[in-house]
Amino acid sequence: MTPFEGNDRLLSVEDAARRLEVSPITVQRWCGDGSLPCLSIGGLWRIRSPALEGFLSPGERDEPLAERLRGFLEVPDNVLGIAQDEELIRKLDAAFFLVGDARGGMLVKYYNEELDSAEGLRSDFEREGLEVSRLEGEGRLRIVAQGTLSGGDRSGELRRLAGEEAPEGRSVWANFNWNDQVDLDTALSQQEEL
Repeated sequence: MTPFEGNDRLLSVEDAARRLEVSPITVQRWCGDGSLPCLSIGGLWRIRSPALEGFLSPGERDEPLAERLRGFLEVPDNVLGIAQDEELIRKLDAAFFLVGDARGGMLVKYYNEELDSAEGLRSDFEREGLEVSRLEGEGRLRIVAQGTLSGGDRSGELRRLAGEEAPEGRSVWANFNWNDQVDLDTALSQQEEL
């Protein structure tokens, strides 16, 4: 057996990106800044399987997504996130709500009932570590079908919720997913409105 067979095989940036569920550009950045041990062969990054496993080991990458987002979410009062697939969207949604829960906020997930179900979202959030039953029992998590909003008025709904929660001293952590592809200017305009 050679060093390139079995568990010690060399992975391309694309292979590593698929395993890590990130973009190849992210893997290239980690290779370039030395975060991910790799080799440069013929001008291309190659990553040994054990190095990739070590990169993911608890000693090296133990900070959950919610912790990595916590510092970012302490400053802005709104966030626009773009995800490459539905699974990453769910992980980002859950991480966002985990931070909101830790800060004592009111958590509200608005969803498109043509694409998602409340039960499916609950299950996804539980799998990502959000204590859905506890939060719903405390009245701090609402999962709302966007079709139930009067005229689809997201801004009005958020103003109403903020007014309800202000006397309690709670911030509102509202999450909308726009599943339609929109250009950046439209996305920023929608975010500003909210």
